[in-house]
Amino acid sequence: MRHSVILLLLALLLIKCTSPLDKKYNKISFHNDLKKIAEKYPDIDTSLLSMMNQFPILYFDDTVIPNKSYRQVLIEGKRNYDKLKAEEEKQKEEREKQNAIKAKKLQESVLVKVLYKGFGEFEYQNYLTYKFEISNKSNKDIRAVKGTIKFNNLFGDNISSMNFVYDEKIILAGKKVIWNAQSVYNPYPNILTGDDVTLRNKDLKDIKVEWKAEKIIFTDSTTLETN
Repeated sequence: MRHSVILLLLALLLIKCTSPLDKKYNKISFHNDLKKIAEKYPDIDTSLLSMMNQFPILYFDDTVIPNKSYRQVLIEGKRNYDKLKAEEEKQKEEREKQNAIKAKKLQESVLVKVLYKGFGEFEYQNYLTYKFEISNKSNKDIRAVKGTIKFNNLFGDNISSMNFVYDEKIILAGKKVIWNAQSVYNPYPNILTGDDVTLRNKDLKDIKVEWKAEKIIFTDSTTLETN
């Protein structure tokens, strides 16, 4: 009799100590099991279990999941998930490194200077006028150049910006071209392009010009740009 009582107590103790995490994964009862786990362990991260049911190949070995408890699945999934995220971070860092190299090469391949800034009127329309010097510092002939020019004050604060696209004449390797260009004058400050009035009234010597290359198309149809 005493032996039977001890066995009953042990059985009750085992039942009481059994955790829903120690239950073997069951595809049919998964959602109900997950609910019980979340109720018993409100602080536990069950996102991996949820992902397991949607993307088993990404984070888990689907062939062995049925033989594992939810606790084992979480441990294995977390380990594989961390490994995958670490690899993604490594690839991201490599992409950023390669982009930095390409951006540096792009910026060094073409140089744009503003030689003159003026103001003019043509057919009842006012324009800001410019004379640009575009230098090809690469070892290949350039067909077109795209970038951005920022006109800043001496403190580096932006006054106005303009999109720069040149595709008129081929710029031979190691050579430069002079380009006379213009932009429509806006007498009202614009959140996108800036303050043309201030730009018009400032002498070029009081302006810091910032050139940023975005894309170069060479005559051999190859391009240089950042992603």
